[in-house]
Amino acid sequence: MRIDDIKLILCWTMIVRQYVIQCNVAYITYCPCMGRLGNQIEQFLGMIAFAIKLNRTLVLPPWNIMSSLQANFVPFGNLFNITTLVPVHQFVSLESFMLNEAPVIWPAAKRTALCFRPRSGPLFNDCNAKNGNPFKEFWDKFNVSFTGSSFYFPLSTDDPKEKWDQLFPSETYPVLAFIGPPSSFPVRPENRVFHRYLEWNSHINLVTENFINRWLNKPVVGVHLRNGEDFSNACSHLKSGLRILFSSAQCHGDFNELPPYKVTEDMCIPSKELVLHTISYGVRLIKAKTIYVSTDNDPMLSLIRRHFTDTTKRSAVSY
Repeated sequence: MRIDDIKLILCWTMIVRQYVIQCNVAYITYCPCMGRLGNQIEQFLGMIAFAIKLNRTLVLPPWNIMSSLQANFVPFGNLFNITTLVPVHQFVSLESFMLNEAPVIWPAAKRTALCFRPRSGPLFNDCNAKNGNPFKEFWDKFNVSFTGSSFYFPLSTDDPKEKWDQLFPSETYPVLAFIGPPSSFPVRPENRVFHRYLEWNSHINLVTENFINRWLNKPVVGVHLRNGEDFSNACSHLKSGLRILFSSAQCHGDFNELPPYKVTEDMCIPSKELVLHTISYGVRLIKAKTIYVSTDNDPMLSLIRRHFTDTTKRSAVSY
């Protein structure tokens, strides 16, 4: 049987698949190997735009939900609905792809890793795709080993489809497997639009509603505190003169057009006094009865509770 015949069979099979809306035997995937969930989501939005540009089905990797800085890979669909993404492009979960399409489209003997330039590791002039954490854990989870490497320097996601197709034709590279997402972080303004299609699945919504109904007496002020060691270390780079860090553009504009025209230390790692002052403003503004704190480290609940010792019944909780 010719490879074209196999592709035709796969096309017909994929027509009835739950998450694929058109025949496409060219795929793109990546290791979600940078940062926590928020960072991964920002790069995922950019990968949607990149997959659309290349007209390749985006194979959805699991989310890396780190626990004590150890990789913990959770299937994409365990957090978000894949069906709500369908109007945008073609998608398939990595779990489903490895089970159904990979044996034919991406056989074990023909798996090439893509990286911008060679990475350090045991092999010379190689992506060393499984060198380090969480790279090895990720690919091993799906029993993927690579037989070679290709470098996409000097290309970027800005380059047109024609340049990518010239370097990586789908006939030779049916799957573009990146060792890390080539999309920008933070997400580019033009790609934020895809966020509207990213919806929590029913289980997450149920857990959320149960928590809200049990613990949160409305109105609620929500606080997101990043005060862990890794974030504090990142904020220390502001001393070198950085004007933007992570998603700080939401405070000073995409082009630093809003005061204070750059990211500041108070934005990045605010003092306890500033945290309490800001929460107090929000509480007064909406007459909040509950303060909900989400954090990567210290929710400061004791401090917050002591600060709000007025006669109003008010609680401070964290999940």
